[in-house]
Amino acid sequence: MASKLISVLVMAAAVLLPLFFSPSLASTVSPSISVSPGTLCNDTLYPSYCKSVLPTQSSNVYESARVCVRKSLAQSRKAFEPG
Repeated sequence: MASKLISVLVMAAAVLLPLFFSPSLASTVSPSISVSPGTLCNDTLYPSYCKSVLPTQSSNVYESARVCVRKSLAQSRKAFEPG
């Protein structure tokens, strides 16, 4: 059970951290401008996983991060549900 949580958190961090700390992305994308998931995910460690997690429509960086965190938390809850 704990290993599932750890793996979910590691994948979420692998997707989210590069979005916020990538100098190339930070210099080209304003947080309030609508951006496609492909553009956001190109600078991550796992672009294909990132694209599969984010919604297909364009949204801003903050909304994309919120979606990613929400999905990670939902997966963590499922991993720790009794039964």
